[in-house]
Amino acid sequence: AREQSRGSSKRNVDEAACAAWLVEQMMKVWGRLKGDEVGVISPYAAQVADIRNALPAQARDAVQVSSVDAFQGCQKDVIILSLVRA
Repeated sequence: AREQSRGSSKRNVDEAACAAWLVEQMMKVWGRLKGDEVGVISPYAAQVADIRNALPAQARDAVQVSSVDAFQGCQKDVIILSLVRA
């Protein structure tokens, strides 16, 4: 997987696809798991955008994909951390 830059932000398209795949698989396997119980954290705005775009349509509105700061005070049953850097 290759790291890329978008302005001053970093992204890794392959890792974004992997994070989205993990969300999709968890929601399939754990049928009781709802999208609002899942969060994806990345320190880079470009990676957050790539992950959001890679999520399946049914998860896109429900799953919170944000930077570390946006998760302050939030609780989720499942957190996926995308660090981008190769």
